[in-house]
Parts: sequence; C-alpha cells; structure tokens
Amino acid sequence: MDDLRRERPVTLQDVADRCGVAKATVSRALNGNPEINSTTAARIRDMAAALGYDPAHFHQARRLAARRSGRRVLNHQVALLLPAYFHTSRYFSELFHGLLNTLTPRGYGISISIIPGSHADAFPLTFHPGIVRGEIDGVVLVGHPSHDKKVLPQLRRHLRDYPCPIVTMILPNAGCASVVADDAQGGYLAAQHLIAQGHRHIVYVYDGIEHHGFFRRRDGLWRALREANIEFDPWTSCFPWCGVPIIPHHLETTGALLDSDAAGGESSLLRLLREQPDITALLAQNDVTALQIWYLLRSAGYRIPEDISLVGYDDSDPLLDARGRNMLTTIALPLREIGQRAAELLLHQIDTAVVEATGLTLGVELVRRKTTRRAPAAGAGPRPARHR
Repeated sequence: MDDLRRERPVTLQDVADRCGVAKATVSRALNGNPEINSTTAARIRDMAAALGYDPAHFHQARRLAARRSGRRVLNHQVALLLPAYFHTSRYFSELFHGLLNTLTPRGYGISISIIPGSHADAFPLTFHPGIVRGEIDGVVLVGHPSHDKKVLPQLRRHLRDYPCPIVTMILPNAGCASVVADDAQGGYLAAQHLIAQGHRHIVYVYDGIEHHGFFRRRDGLWRALREANIEFDPWTSCFPWCGVPIIPHHLETTGALLDSDAAGGESSLLRLLREQPDITALLAQNDVTALQIWYLLRSAGYRIPEDISLVGYDDSDPLLDARGRNMLTTIALPLREIGQRAAELLLHQIDTAVVEATGLTLGVELVRRKTTRRAPAAGAGPRPARHR
C-alpha cells in the first residue's frame, strides 16, 4: 500500500480493485449513498483511508470534465465577502455565526474575501483565489450601495461560466437574492417610541449615504409622524432645517461627530443642537454611532436622557454602565437569523441549481433601556447641564 501511494495518487479504481467491487460502487459509498450496504460501505471507506485516497487530487479534473459535458460538480465551498473592518464589531460576528452554524453541518467551508467599505476605496478589489478559479458554489456578502457599480460586476465576470447564486445580507443589491431587516418598521418603532414620550423634533444622525436602508427607515419615521398627526414637510425634512420634526444630519463620516471644525471650533452636531434648541432626541444609524454621540454629548455637558434622548440601531454594541449592563435604547436586528437565512437561501439555490433574485425581510424590535425618557418641558430646550 505504501508503494502505491509513493508512485502516484491513489484512484477510485485502485480502491475498487482492492475491495473487489466496481468503481461506481466505491464512488457511491464514499459519497454516502444509502443504497450501498453499510458493511460494504464501511469496508470501502477503511480501504480508501488505508490506501491514502485523496479526492482533492482529482477534483479539478472532474470539475473541468463535468463543465464540458454540461454537468455540475459541487465544491462544498462558499465565498463570504466582508468589509476590511469586519473583525472590529459584534455586528459582523453575529452575521458570521448565523452563516457558520448553518453551512458547517452541511459540510461547506467558507472562504473570506475583503472588499472596500464605503469610505475605503484606496486599495484594489481582489477576490479569494477560489472565486477566480471557479471553485466556489455560492457567494454571500454584506450588501452596500457601491456594490452594484464596482463589486458585483467584477464578481460576476468570474462567475459567468457557471450558475453561482449570490445572496446579500442587510442591504439588497440588483440581481441578487437578499435577506434584510425591516428597516421601515425599525424607523417606525423608534419614532413611535420617542413621539409617545413627547418628543417632536428628532435628528436622525447618519453618515450621509442615502441607500435603501436609509430611505426605508425614513419612510417608517414619516409613518409614525402621520399617525401622531404631527405636521411636517417631507420635501425639507431630509435637510437641517429649523422647525421640522425630523432632521437627518448629513456628516462626511461618522467619525466627524467627534471632530471640531476650523470655523466653529466645535463638532457639527453640537453646533446643530446649540442653534436648534427644540431638538430633544437623536436616532443614530447604528449603535457605534450612538456610542460616539453619547460620549460627545456627555463631554459637552449634556445629560442623557434628561436633556437629550438617544436611540441606537442594531443592538450589537452595548453602552455599559458601572455594573456592566447595557443602557442603550435601540432597535434590535436579528443579525444571527439574517446570517442563518442567507445561508439557507444560498444552499437551496445551490441544491436546486436555480439562481433567483428572491428577497426575504425579517422583523425587528424596539429594546427600551435607559437612554430615552419623556421630552423636557416645552421651552426648556436641551441645553448642556454645565451651562444652566
């Protein structure tokens, strides 16, 4: 047996000859076909292991031969495309856990490629070698508006020779299946909660990228206002404008919340609150932004929630008190379930060899904690406590 392994790779025919069965029987036994007698299957597996049979030696040849004849060979490998900062947040780890816990029991491995984020286009876009060589069965990525113009066209060029499903999470992308959270419901629940506490002037703090999720949340905010009979102008409420209930505040980057500008010597958000004292509540585009806002306002003398109520979005990055308890009121996204459903959708399309741009939307919920309370009395204004 050792001589056989040293001379050349062991083949299915070698295993068949040693077991006294047909080559097709060996193939079915090693692939777990239930039609093969269990005793025979065990004997074949033992012999294959003893001989050192390694299917990887022949997989590339089988795949090329199958393509020429119009057949498909599964690699049991899925490509996952993530932004470069994926390791910095629990947000992505929850998505990853959902994927991993669904793909692993089915015998699938995961190959990770790093793709530029919305503000990180300095380095070139490269894909895992498995994608380039056509050795993956499907792709999962965290959707982003920039993908339609840059990432997906390049990805599809590598996948053009065979049907390969692509599933996006969080945000949909054109021509892809998707699993997303109900952002319209998220915006609605956040605004409804604040309105019920007497807040009428709310700032939605976001990074200035107006994508599908932004518009869905905005629609939810507007719905809550209409139901509460609060008058607003939908054509001006997307811009900083005194007197409108919702003021999404455009920032060049989320980090600019903490930066001072050369002209005013204070952050743009603090300047906005000073110039428009009727604002009593902030809704952040995610929990990371909410944490930045909390530290910024606290350092400026604002009390949360006494002066300003604050709502996060995603429930992935906690704002801990002295006892280690999360204080942040937020909209909880089912991140782990999104990853799980994305994997299930991908596996279904792999199994059926039918690639469809189907969509699935999962519900969200409001988690009430300690960063929101009733709005200050009319006319009091959210002035910093140290200036009172």
